[in-house]
Amino acid sequence: MYLDNNFFISFMTDKFGMKNPAVSPVGEQGSDRKYFRVSDEKFFYILMLYGNEKQENGYFFHIRDFLSKIDVAVPYIYSYNPDKNLIVLEDLGDENLCSAIENSSDNDKKNLYRKIIDGAVKIYTVGAKEYMKNPFVTAAPFDYELYKWEYTYFADNYLKLYRKISCPPDNLICEMDNLAKTLSYMKNSIIHRDLQSKNIIIKDRKPYFIDFQGLRPGLPEYDIASLLFDPYVDLDESIIRDLFDYYCNKMLTGEPLVHMQTRFFLCGIQRLMQALGAFCFLGLIKGKTGFLQYISPAEKKLSGILRNVSYFKQLPRLFA
Repeated sequence: MYLDNNFFISFMTDKFGMKNPAVSPVGEQGSDRKYFRVSDEKFFYILMLYGNEKQENGYFFHIRDFLSKIDVAVPYIYSYNPDKNLIVLEDLGDENLCSAIENSSDNDKKNLYRKIIDGAVKIYTVGAKEYMKNPFVTAAPFDYELYKWEYTYFADNYLKLYRKISCPPDNLICEMDNLAKTLSYMKNSIIHRDLQSKNIIIKDRKPYFIDFQGLRPGLPEYDIASLLFDPYVDLDESIIRDLFDYYCNKMLTGEPLVHMQTRFFLCGIQRLMQALGAFCFLGLIKGKTGFLQYISPAEKKLSGILRNVSYFKQLPRLFA
C-alpha cells in the first residue's frame, strides 16, 4: 500500500496543477487506510490511500455517492484511482466531534449531536428505502456470525491478552453468544457501522460523516450506541438520555420506547466489547499505543450499561 511522497507530489502536480505541494500525514489510523494532507499556497486536499486488507475499502467511492444522494453530508471526491487504491478528497479540516465538544456547553453539545443524529436517521430511513429499491455492494451484513466475530475479538484481545484470562469460563462465553443470537434475530436497516466521534468532522458547526466504507445492513441502535457510548468522549448520562429520546422521536417507528431502549443497551454492550477488543489489538499487537488510553473509559461505559440490563450475570463480574 505504501507510496512515497515523491509519488504524491508528482500525482497532485500533474492532476491538479499544484505548485510545490507539501505532504503531511493526518492522524493515527486504526486500519489499513492512510490519510495525507497535500497542500500548496492555494489548495488543500486530503489524499486517502487504502490497502487490500479489507474488501470494504474499495466500497468507499460508491457508498459516498449513495450518502450524498440521500443528503447526508460527506466529503467531496475530486479523484478516484482504483488502480493505485487512491482517492483525493475535500479537506474538511482537523476538527472532529471529539475535539469540537471538548470545551462546549451541554447545550452546544446536544445541538451538535442532534445534527449528527438527523444525518444518521436519514441513513436508517431514506437510505434504507433507497437501498431496498436499488441494492448495491456493501460489507457483509450484521448477523450471528459477525456478532460472534466481535465477541471473539473481545475475548482474544481484551480477556486473554490484556486481562490475562487465558481460558474465559464457559458461562461467560455462553452469555456473549446469547447476546449475539438475540441481536441477530432483530430486523436490520442500513447503518454507518462505525459512527463514533473521530469519524465525524465538524466544519463551520456542520457535521460530515467519514470512514463510511463499512456501511452495511445492521441495527440502527448499534450506530447510536457507538455514538453515545463512545469511549473517545465523556457524555453525561443526562445528555445520553436526552439524545437517545431525540433519536427515538426522529425515527417515528411507533415502537414502544422500552423496546428501543433495550435494543440500545444490548447494542451498547456488543459495541463496547468490540471497541475493547480493537483498543487492545491495536495497542498491544499493532504497537499503536495511543489506543490503550481508551480501555479504561470503555470499561467504565460497559460496566455502566450492564447495570441497566439485569439478565447479564457473568459480564458484570469482569468489572466488579
